Amino acid sequence: MTAEALYERLLESISENELKERIDKKIQSVGGLLSEEGALLLIAGELGINIEEPPKEKKHFFISDINEGMQHVDISGRIMRIFDINTFQRKTGSEGRVQNIVIADKTGSIRIVFWDDQIDKLKQFKRGDVVTVRNGYLRKGLNNEFEISLGKDGIITSGQDSPDYPPINIVKLKIRDIEDKMSNIDLTGRVSAIYGIREFSKKDGSIGKVGSFVIMDETGEIRVTLWDKKAELLNKLVKNDLITIENAYSKMGLNSVEINLGATSNILFEKIEREDIPKSESSNVPLSDIKENMRGINIEGYVKELYDIRTFTRENGTGKVGRFLLSDDKNEIKVVLWDDKADYIATLVPGTKVRIESCNIRFNNGLEAHLGLGSRLESLKSQEKIDEKKIAEYNLSDNVNILARVNGIEGDFLVIIDESGNIPVSLNHITNKNYNIGDSIKVIGTLEKDSDVLFIKATSIQKGEYNLPTLESIINPPSKTIDELLKNDYCIITPLIKHVVKEEDSYIVICDDGYGNIRGKVKKEVQSWKEYDIKARIFENNNLKEFYGYDIKEINPASKAKDIFMVI
Repeated sequence: MTAEALYERLLESISENELKERIDKKIQSVGGLLSEEGALLLIAGELGINIEEPPKEKKHFFISDINEGMQHVDISGRIMRIFDINTFQRKTGSEGRVQNIVIADKTGSIRIVFWDDQIDKLKQFKRGDVVTVRNGYLRKGLNNEFEISLGKDGIITSGQDSPDYPPINIVKLKIRDIEDKMSNIDLTGRVSAIYGIREFSKKDGSIGKVGSFVIMDETGEIRVTLWDKKAELLNKLVKNDLITIENAYSKMGLNSVEINLGATSNILFEKIEREDIPKSESSNVPLSDIKENMRGINIEGYVKELYDIRTFTRENGTGKVGRFLLSDDKNEIKVVLWDDKADYIATLVPGTKVRIESCNIRFNNGLEAHLGLGSRLESLKSQEKIDEKKIAEYNLSDNVNILARVNGIEGDFLVIIDESGNIPVSLNHITNKNYNIGDSIKVIGTLEKDSDVLFIKATSIQKGEYNLPTLESIINPPSKTIDELLKNDYCIITPLIKHVVKEEDSYIVICDDGYGNIRGKVKKEVQSWKEYDIKARIFENNNLKEFYGYDIKEINPASKAKDIFMVI
């Protein structure tokens, strides 16, 4: 028997991966002095295979040849469907796993059942592959039809393609061609909107899940609905992802045909970009054009009124909902935020301009814009760059680019000051040294150190009418209440911080001093429901006053009480 024939003979008893591993171990155990053929002979002996005995001639079975009474079944076919893995509880209390595939040849199809660790062998195969299953055992399964189960001794290997295994005719449909009651739908498109996962009670009392998204191609859009475990796939999707949906089915939804994903359906992420499938447009829908049941739209406007966040009880726990009124000066709509999205309310104040992406419109005593899982709300930033880096934020050896005022002149050094502090500036490399106290200047250079003193080694200094507080207000900023604030003020405010939200390396805060409220940005970590002295620079964001805080000190309640007592 040739080595090739012996190799094939052994594959009747063990998988190809196991055989290769055993060959390698045999050869390594004798320092590489054993040939592959010698290793095969040793393995055959261990498995009790008599190589002198000619192999029994096996009849090639087709699926239609399978009949009751067969024990060890060997069969080949093309994978037509791959089902999800299901878990179950055994009588012993341990957890088991089961996964099914369907294979087909020219005579029919049959379900193959994999249990527990055998499931891992399926990872190397995909829909459309030809496989050979060995040592399966036959039983009656769903609808009293035959199925093959693979136990511990079961083997699945790659099979050889042939006309005996009809190909899968994978024809990707265009969205415009999808009609009601179609099955085995394959299509490629781009995610244009994502909606949340919601839970519901089934007739048997169990909790189900359902979620959906919208997919688009160059011919149109269609809603895709996912049930139970499939709904969790929504957490992996991002708007404008290019995906392929496999083996879905269609049915009528509320107003149009929808695609549904069943147990054998799948979503694949495409790695190669497609220019023929356009990305979802991000244009806004004017509030005047909004209609009931619109989905995945973008809107923009100003926060006109905020409402309290409300908590409520669900069958499976608690939830929360927040609302605010959005206006564009001519039209209004109530915006509804559910669960974690409700926390956005804490970052808003009346007058804030916001943009909402991928919201859904419902009617509830008037039109409402609801934010779901795939929705996004952002506060539109002011174009004014009020938060340029300040003196205190630079580190040794950093390249420096600072707007500041001259606060002192000492030989070949200037002392400059901004809202965060002051620092010497070396003029050794500067030709023009004609500066006056109070000048507003732009300093470019590097931060260096000499005898433990930090200074800026300037390479360029430019005078200009920069947007800076006056020197007097930087040194001795006045105290103001929030209702007294004006654009470009640099002053001390003493508010109670009501809400704090982390944003990258800063904190967005909502403050109230009893005279008004204001939104601001600070670098230092602060806590809600505490009072602070804040040296604040005031700017306007879409006609709404906001501040950037520099020097922040928590007010000691005992110290404040003492001050009040002294005044009395």
